[in-house]
Amino acid sequence: CEGVENLLAPAPATVAGDGWQTGRRRHSGEHWAVIGLAGPARIAAVSVDTATFGEDSPEQVGLDAAGTPELPGKEDWLELL
Repeated sequence: CEGVENLLAPAPATVAGDGWQTGRRRHSGEHWAVIGLAGPARIAAVSVDTATFGEDSPEQVGLDAAGTPELPGKEDWLELL
């Protein structure tokens, strides 16, 4: 998806195109991204900023984690949020 690399940008987005909004699908269904970490980690906090979405903001957000070095299968994910 175009723009996904900006999901972890250190600075806030100035326009919706700085993030994921322009690269996501326009039809119904879930939008998702897989972000691989360098190694095992403990997630202490998560910030989901939808300020630049305006009237097109998501209804909800979820966060899942998997402890596998390869792209996880559906059964490998644990719901965190």
